[in-house]
Amino acid sequence: MYKAMFGGIAGLLLSAAAASAATHIALDGYCNNYAIRHGEFNHYAIKDTGCSAGFGGGLLGSIKGVGKQLILALQDPSSNHTQFEFIFSYPLVTGGSWELYDSTDGVTFNALAGGTYTVGTPAARSTRSATAKPK
Repeated sequence: MYKAMFGGIAGLLLSAAAASAATHIALDGYCNNYAIRHGEFNHYAIKDTGCSAGFGGGLLGSIKGVGKQLILALQDPSSNHTQFEFIFSYPLVTGGSWELYDSTDGVTFNALAGGTYTVGTPAARSTRSATAKPK
C-alpha cells in the first residue's frame, strides 16, 4: 500500500515538474532569451528572461503546407500601445526560424523582423531587443 501511495505521489511531482519546465530559446542577433512553457490544453506561455520584460501566451498550430508553428502574442511593457506576435517553427530546435509582427492600432499588422533561434543561451549576445522601438 505504501509503495502504491509513494508511486502516486512521485508521479504527481514529476508531472508538475515537467509542466513547469521551460524551453529556453535565444533569438540569434538579439538579446532576447525566451522561456517557453507548455501548459494544459496545448497552451504555451512565454517570458523574456533576457533583455526585456515581455510576456504572453499562445497556441501550437498546424498549417497545411507549412507544418507546425508556435504562435505567441507578446506584451512588452517597454513598448507601450504595441501588441507583438511571434511565430516560431516547431519543434523548438536550434536553427529553427522565427518571425515577429506588431500592431499599434488593431487594424494594421506589420512584419518587423525574423531570423533563427538557438535553444539555450548562446555565448555571444547583442544588446538590441527584437521588440524595442526603433530610435
